[in-house]
Amino acid sequence: GLYEQYETYLFRNEQNGENIAEMMSALRRIRSEIGFEPLADILIGSDIRMKQKAIKKLSQRTSRESVELLRQATQDPSPDVRLVAASALLQMEHRINDKIRQALEHAGQEGSAASYAELGDLYRMYAETGLVDETLAKYYLSLGLSAYEKSLDLDTQQPRVVADYVRSLVRLEHYGRARKVIDRFISLWPMDQELVSLKGEVYFNLKLYRELEEFFGGA
Repeated sequence: GLYEQYETYLFRNEQNGENIAEMMSALRRIRSEIGFEPLADILIGSDIRMKQKAIKKLSQRTSRESVELLRQATQDPSPDVRLVAASALLQMEHRINDKIRQALEHAGQEGSAASYAELGDLYRMYAETGLVDETLAKYYLSLGLSAYEKSLDLDTQQPRVVADYVRSLVRLEHYGRARKVIDRFISLWPMDQELVSLKGEVYFNLKLYRELEEFFGGA
């Protein structure tokens, strides 16, 4: 209950005009980190009611970890647990598809950089949750690339969108294209650690070891 109390406190401060978005984001990441291990332990236990409660919690978290645990639960010895887990996976998929549909309509109506970035994030999230097979994952990543491109065409001053764009290219193994993008944008934000790290990943996959050494040696 402490998490909920502190979250409420932060929300009230935000309503009063304080910008605490980063703190809220960090708090949610902390909860995610400490929350999965107990749920995983419950799912390998023998208490069916606790397993059903754990599945309900997992169904509310759209992530690869949640999907993996729910898929494991669909192999549970208890038919009741298997049914609840399968239902949770379907609900999660329907929820994401609804969000994508809404974001697609919003982007079409508003046509802003932020709306296309949000659409790209949803496509990428769907591809990375493990809810779809590899072929469909690549398809949704490609849709995400198109959305990110539209967002950056409207506003190039978005380092986080650039980072997600490059991550999608890397996931699709489009390393040459990823190199062009990262080289173009890292000159705008040479101290951005996320982009620096991504450049290292791209160059490593391209086996550009000398260039990589020179880049980090001069950094």
